[in-house]
Amino acid sequence: MTTATAPAWHLIPADAATFLDRAAPLLRTASAAHTVVRSVARNVCGDPARYGTETPYFATYEEADGTVRGLALWTPPYAVLAGPLPESAGAALAETLHGAGLRPGGVLTTPEAAEEYAKRWTSLTGTPLRPGRRNRLHALGTLVPHRVPGRARPATDADADLLTAWFRGFSADIDERPPSDPVVWTADILAKGTCLLWETPGGTPVAMAARTPATGGSTRVTTVYTPPAHRRHGYAAAVTTAVTEAALAGGCTEILLNTDVANPTSNALYRRLGYQPVRDFQAWTE
Repeated sequence: MTTATAPAWHLIPADAATFLDRAAPLLRTASAAHTVVRSVARNVCGDPARYGTETPYFATYEEADGTVRGLALWTPPYAVLAGPLPESAGAALAETLHGAGLRPGGVLTTPEAAEEYAKRWTSLTGTPLRPGRRNRLHALGTLVPHRVPGRARPATDADADLLTAWFRGFSADIDERPPSDPVVWTADILAKGTCLLWETPGGTPVAMAARTPATGGSTRVTTVYTPPAHRRHGYAAAVTTAVTEAALAGGCTEILLNTDVANPTSNALYRRLGYQPVRDFQAWTE
């Protein structure tokens, strides 16, 4: 009689391409739930120093036969990021990282797994983790457009300073460390050509929204921002409508976005546009 071998985490230092190759079957069958993991890994493929100069780590949670059941990555100095995980995989991830001598400051994954990770990390290190932001992943059902006077236009190199300032404002609003240097983010989003600005009829930019490059028909709306002086005029809904319509026109069949569960305004806005909740992800931080 043989004893079944429990799934285990396998660390992959620095090699985002190998990680994406091993992750490919799971990314195909659970695309939406792994949208952020996939985007970050693809960014590292294109620029290994995108999130900093320290070595990034990738990890697959695999059955004995090599079937991948979970995905995670760590790009110092940010928190560990993982897709949906069973509770036991959360604790096992903490053990694997600790055993490799790695010291990430927190985690973001599905709520139950995140809590188990936090408990195990605290028991291993004596460093307590506390619950942080809770994100809600949404997917577009049927778009309900929102129109206001003005128009959407692609951001150009002439908008670089504006985009950098607005990205800083966006990061301050969500009370998080920017996921990359604002100047680097601006250069990247301009190169990808996936950022739209909303302009008033007089030509004044008043809001922005971007999206990730499409992969297998899937994209994610990101960085929806309206400066304080231009809020409460429907510009965020209008620019989100525009970037969503651009994705649909480009052939995307899966359009996603994340919200902060604690922000009822943004959650209600995206629901009105036709975005529906998919699942929550919980952060735990030092």
